[in-house]
Amino acid sequence: MDMMKNKSDLHRHVMLCKLLSCLILALILPSQATMPAYAFYGFGSKVAFADGDEGYPLNHCCLNLGFWDIGREKGVYDDRDPVYLIMNGNNFISINSIRITPFAGYAPGSKVKRTDADINAQIISFRNWSIAYLDSNDDSIYGLEDSLYLHNRSCGNQIVPGDIRLTFFQGFLPGTRVRNSNADSDLAVSDLMSIDTSDVIPQVVVISFYNANGNYLKGSPQYDLTDPVYLHVIAPETRIWEGIIGLVGANDLRLSF
Repeated sequence: MDMMKNKSDLHRHVMLCKLLSCLILALILPSQATMPAYAFYGFGSKVAFADGDEGYPLNHCCLNLGFWDIGREKGVYDDRDPVYLIMNGNNFISINSIRITPFAGYAPGSKVKRTDADINAQIISFRNWSIAYLDSNDDSIYGLEDSLYLHNRSCGNQIVPGDIRLTFFQGFLPGTRVRNSNADSDLAVSDLMSIDTSDVIPQVVVISFYNANGNYLKGSPQYDLTDPVYLHVIAPETRIWEGIIGLVGANDLRLSF
């Protein structure tokens, strides 16, 4: 009888501990119903209909895409070189530049701060690269389900080792580099945006930012830490040179967090 009583007491104790744990978690963690949807979005995720950031106005920026040459092969891009989106068009890593690949524990999509190890490092701009998409359903249309890559066009129109995923692909995270053995290696891609190419590529997408805190200088929106950055699908009638690109919409890609 004492043994049965002890087992019963132990069972009640375990159940009480589980209940208390659930109550504590409920108090500490806000429910998904009370948190804004966009809090779960990050680098490499695509905007879907009714997302929290859909409809944000987007602004033009002067940008540069390149790599910090710290890898094995000097003067050329290799898989040890971290890649950056420089939002002010400079050829060095400045405050709020965006990491496209990981560096020293910093995740892709993170913004460079004044005290970070990569601040002020010189970058080499990509030559003859593009942002391209993998046409997953062979409809010749860039769609929400299509994966995006930073692609070396010098090697043709197929994904090659060193190309960088900008979206998820079969378990591979955005910001990872393609290797020979990967399932997406050698698959055909189509260009969406040119990155310093000699060929004329129709500008289907553009990189732009949402001026989240409303900072302006001499009438121009100023990009800074709080401003999310997007790869935005351009409407045919959009007039980019007027400054406003358009509104965040479905299939736009988040490039920062």
